Amino acid sequence: MENKTKIPLLNIDGLSVITERGIRLDRKTLPNGEYSQEALLNLLADDWVPLMECHKCGRFSYCKFVERYPNDPKRGKQIQCGVVLTVLKNFLAVSWERLPTYSPAQLQNFFDGLYYFAQFIYEAEVTIGNLLNDEYLDWAGSDLARKNFGFIAHLRAHIDKFAGEFRELNDYGTLGRWFSVEGEAEQEFIERLGELKFYTAYVGGVENYGGKGNAKPSKFSLYLNSLKNRGYSVAIQGDMDSGKTNRLDALIAENLVERELTFPFSKDFEGSFPPPVLHKALSLSGYDIALERLTNAMERKGENVEPIAIFIEKVTSQKVSKVKLARNLAEVVASNWSKIIELYPNSEIIKWLEFLRAGRL
Repeated sequence: MENKTKIPLLNIDGLSVITERGIRLDRKTLPNGEYSQEALLNLLADDWVPLMECHKCGRFSYCKFVERYPNDPKRGKQIQCGVVLTVLKNFLAVSWERLPTYSPAQLQNFFDGLYYFAQFIYEAEVTIGNLLNDEYLDWAGSDLARKNFGFIAHLRAHIDKFAGEFRELNDYGTLGRWFSVEGEAEQEFIERLGELKFYTAYVGGVENYGGKGNAKPSKFSLYLNSLKNRGYSVAIQGDMDSGKTNRLDALIAENLVERELTFPFSKDFEGSFPPPVLHKALSLSGYDIALERLTNAMERKGENVEPIAIFIEKVTSQKVSKVKLARNLAEVVASNWSKIIELYPNSEIIKWLEFLRAGRL
């Protein structure tokens, strides 16, 4: 006789779930007590999964959950979406052993996030079904059909809220990574590395904050808190411009970011590369300067040392396009990585790339 392990019950005490009341969200307190997976699923599904006639879904012709009328197989019965029910059932099943270990606040986060997850699955399933259905699109007409395709973008609101609720639940890996960099050059460098599929982990996005003048708590607080509420861990890069002051310290002091999530270049982005690497990228970008002269300039120390890009402009009498240079720097790094890391293991750009990969110092 097969020996089946008995699945323990989950104790619920003082928790609530999100429900819909017309066009607004409300809350309903769950009755205290012990719940099986099936009982909890049924309770959640009653509020979260609406009834729908299967033939009105674009997946009607092939969905395995369809229940047809025997005397009218072109019509489906009104049921709760089997895709959503099954996904919710599986989500609860893989989470069941961890739920008793959560604090009341974490358990509340779990159920709030699970609501937004369920809404995403339902709306994505119905929307994609419509986009696959030629008959529906013909009926809708071009104007409405275009809006149906565009509606996909609105589903991200559910995912953002799901990730925001789950950001403290490390079991699920929902915490996204977002990089905030000082300028357009740094952003171009990271994005080009991503295009080259080089040395990158999953990154939700990279944005530049428009220069050191904007690295202030008053300007960063809303931005950082918005990203955190959407489930992102935000790492920030800045330049010290050969000075002694790390401008990112002000953000750390205000508890807007952890020190381990900041990376200040001692000089600046361009000055963080080994001279031969920067020289190669300069050549590809159309700037002619002797390697020895460039090396001597990059090795200068002191608070009054000018940025290397300004030095290059003076020598070449050309305006340096930092974005173009950053793109070529990414090309050089990607093509010569093994040699660069062997010859210059302690260079700042190596340390920054390690920081980008790990997400923190």
